[in-house]
Amino acid sequence: MDTVTYPDSRIVAFVSEFMIAVRANVSTSRLAVDFGVRQTPTVVVTDGQGKEHHQAVGFQPPEELLPALLFGIGKALMAVRRFSLARPKFDGILAGYPTSRLAPEARKLRDFCRQRAVE
Repeated sequence: MDTVTYPDSRIVAFVSEFMIAVRANVSTSRLAVDFGVRQTPTVVVTDGQGKEHHQAVGFQPPEELLPALLFGIGKALMAVRRFSLARPKFDGILAGYPTSRLAPEARKLRDFCRQRAVE
């Protein structure tokens, strides 16, 4: 991912704006143990308290990593009942990456957020 995905300008822009990137050595880092990382590369999306909300395991081209990051952010927002903020993250997956493997689940979560936001 170092040669294809991470240098992609879309990934750089997204991570710069919305994430704090941390690279950890899987054989020596406590983070790898804490998040159950068994394979590299693994990207873990956490909230501000360090609670995991999504993992992207194995090589991810930019067209899959971006939806994975949006998905993790959406799930983190759902965990704190911010459904009206989470829904646009899932909408972003469906609009920008409709063929992503996460699109079917994003559709379900978007619909759930839509219901919860009006209750």
